[in-house]
Amino acid sequence: MRVPAVLSGFGIAPSQRARLGAGRPLQEVLHERLLRLIERHPEEVNYFAWQALARRYPGPGDRGLPLDLQRRQFARMRNGAGVIIPVHAGLLEFLRGLPAREVDAVALSHSHDWLNLEAIRTLWDAIDRVGSERVCVVFRTAGAESPLERAELATLRESWRRDDERSAVGFELDRGAIHGGFHCYLRR
Repeated sequence: MRVPAVLSGFGIAPSQRARLGAGRPLQEVLHERLLRLIERHPEEVNYFAWQALARRYPGPGDRGLPLDLQRRQFARMRNGAGVIIPVHAGLLEFLRGLPAREVDAVALSHSHDWLNLEAIRTLWDAIDRVGSERVCVVFRTAGAESPLERAELATLRESWRRDDERSAVGFELDRGAIHGGFHCYLRR
């Protein structure tokens, strides 16, 4: 657990390592999250655990597959594919090209773990411009805490509030289990 290359093999970048356990020993944090991966969701829908532990899906048929890979979803996926517009741009560039107040939802995955405070501020300024009055922004973090709750980003909280209830539900539903936090923010 002390070798950065081993951690990178697990998909844990140096920028995430510091946030993972808020100072707790890494082996304790990873053990806790491994148990969460295995125990939180039923085996038949826990495709992250199957991939992490067996490097395959359980089968046969659609058993244990994510919805987008299930045969019974094929027609729906094929018929909905036309609404997807591929964009070859970074997120910030993409957001800056959108009209103001046009976006109702933004999913940022775990991008905050990779950004410094100024980059987070810049990203949220762009989201603030394009987000509708009812916009919902979700993201995960390696640690439990949201970077938006840091004192250095207090000005962002003048426009945004963390929805603790939705964040808790999102955390419980997250089958990936490696993340320590799930955060849902709404416009004030």
